[in-house]
Amino acid sequence: MTFDKLLDEVSRDDYSIYPIEARVCCEQLMGFVRSNQITIHNPADREKMATFLAAFIPDARKFVEELYAFLHLAPRMPGFDKTYVPSEPIRIPVGSSREQVIAYLESIRGRHPVADLAFYAYRDMSRCEWEPFMKAAIERSPVSIEACKEMTDEQAAGWLAAMSNESIYDGQRLAQPDEVANYGTGDGVEKAIALANLLHARNPGRPITIEIEGQSVLLSADAEYRFTSTKGIHKHLQVG
Repeated sequence: MTFDKLLDEVSRDDYSIYPIEARVCCEQLMGFVRSNQITIHNPADREKMATFLAAFIPDARKFVEELYAFLHLAPRMPGFDKTYVPSEPIRIPVGSSREQVIAYLESIRGRHPVADLAFYAYRDMSRCEWEPFMKAAIERSPVSIEACKEMTDEQAAGWLAAMSNESIYDGQRLAQPDEVANYGTGDGVEKAIALANLLHARNPGRPITIEIEGQSVLLSADAEYRFTSTKGIHKHLQVG
């Protein structure tokens, strides 16, 4: 990425077009780097940059060394002593319908790990074990937690309940909590899992259960929260 293209991505609220006292100007810094042909991998050049930035940064030498550590990559190439196990190629004919692709992948998933993992990526919970989905929902969904940081548990439950009760996915495919928060819509099962993610983040030791019986979804923690589903799922989930 060029310097100009980098600036194009900076919000006007974060970038001042006027000089600020005791602050280094990006163009000024870029001019110094270009005119002195600074190479971050060269110790002498790093020293030059530290001297230049000392007027603007309290510990310029530390900053430059940390910048170098960030930019310096030491690739670790895989060794040649690998044992490669040949696998059956996946052959999907051009023009296959969605249903045909799914049926074909399902026919080989028992002997092909990639085909098996495709269903986990597809999130069709009628064809997958729930553990990986729930692990991602509870451990890797920071957006939904951030969206509710100023809400009480009850307010968060109300926020979810007030959303449209429509999933962004069809059938028994499920959205993750962050998708529910981002899109502002979700099936009752997805809303319950999103709320479970929030409750668990606030109190990891709190026991949480989700009972899904067709249209009825009941989340039990310190209190009970009810949602409505159209996914046709019957499942008992224990969170944490």
